Amino acid sequence: KIPDEQLLGARGEVENIASSDTISPSIIYKVDLQSGKIVGELEVPKFCCDVAIGPDNKLWTTNQLESLLTVIDTNSFTVEEHLATEYTDWGGSMITISPNNDLAFIEVNSAGNWSNVGGFKNTEGEEMVWDIKAKEIVKRFPLAETPPRTSEFTPDGKYVLVRTGPASIVYDTESLEEVTKIEIENSGHPAFSPDSSLAFVPNGGNSSIDVFEVGSFKKLDSIALPQSPAKIVPVDLKQF
Repeated sequence: KIPDEQLLGARGEVENIASSDTISPSIIYKVDLQSGKIVGELEVPKFCCDVAIGPDNKLWTTNQLESLLTVIDTNSFTVEEHLATEYTDWGGSMITISPNNDLAFIEVNSAGNWSNVGGFKNTEGEEMVWDIKAKEIVKRFPLAETPPRTSEFTPDGKYVLVRTGPASIVYDTESLEEVTKIEIENSGHPAFSPDSSLAFVPNGGNSSIDVFEVGSFKKLDSIALPQSPAKIVPVDLKQF
């Protein structure tokens, strides 16, 4: 929560609308979907931006302030631990955990990017890879010129696509090396065929969905749409 007197900054009248000590903690709510009632409420670090479920139903959150990551036990609904608390100039924006529950790809930018809190020296970005079991960083991909936005794994977990402004970067999750770049400016959130053979990438510039062969990442087709797509949501027609 930002004090009312600071809200002018949201409209751009001032560059930095608050300092870290004026920001309230974020709140994670636990909701019983059967009853529709809130059954738990938990304070987490300031500007919690994204959540993902890891092994043993542990909830991982990325935060812009105080700590980069927080691990929550969803059964007791308590904070298990805070990770990477030394990254005071960094802010975790989005997190995606692999289908095998072994890796987390985290989009990291300046801690002031989303929170709009001033005083941060670091303005660069990077893709940070964490070993979920060991709870430690295993790889860092500097992306100073093209800050990362979101990431998505193929269903088999062999590849991950990381969106940046000018392109989507493909990484091999075994070698943790860059495979190629899909040169689509401001691409939308991708989707994959269930067998991990095809990648569908929204192309806002051409108002289309571009289809790529996973592995070679050769472009196979382009599906024209009347308007620019942002995200693809797969539907299993066998359920109907």
